[in-house]
Amino acid sequence: STTRFNTSPTSLRQLKAAGVPDDVMLAMIQATSSAPTGSRSRVKDEMTSQFQKLQDTVVTVWSETGHGTGFIVDPMGLIMTNHHVVGSSRYIAVQFDAARKVRAELLASDPLTDVAVIWADIRAFPEAASATLSTSNPPVEEGERVFTIGSPLNQKKILTTGVASKVEARAILSDVNINPGNSGGPLFNSIGEVVGITT
Repeated sequence: STTRFNTSPTSLRQLKAAGVPDDVMLAMIQATSSAPTGSRSRVKDEMTSQFQKLQDTVVTVWSETGHGTGFIVDPMGLIMTNHHVVGSSRYIAVQFDAARKVRAELLASDPLTDVAVIWADIRAFPEAASATLSTSNPPVEEGERVFTIGSPLNQKKILTTGVASKVEARAILSDVNINPGNSGGPLFNSIGEVVGITT
């Protein structure tokens, strides 16, 4: 066993006094001395694999007024974001990572719902993937774990999680930490489907 036993002199004396055989104590000492020091298994859950899989669906959206987040909804390069991220800007670009950024075009925008659809030639990002839009009914339930991936405060592809506290016809309220730059990013339900846009 690679279990870390307490083999201090005091503990060994107590074990000897309790009648523990010498060969058992020797095995404990050898197991402790052969156990790797400082190596521990990382605790990973479903969120770790979800982030690793879904981060390639997210881009940073740049415009003349600043930046936000967007997510790829079609392999041909359709990207959704917030209207206020792109506004009436004549310059729009999407950035996949620190080294790759391409121009984008505004296809449709609605200031009332704060939604915009842009297009970019994402062939420059071979590993890019399309996010899955939820067709579940309901797409998210109150109390369900939700998360987003975005570009807050000049960071790139940051994961933040929370719980959907209220689900309405046109809004999902949650305690996911949203900062400037997160706007336009995908809100994922617990199975990795997009259920909304973060604002």
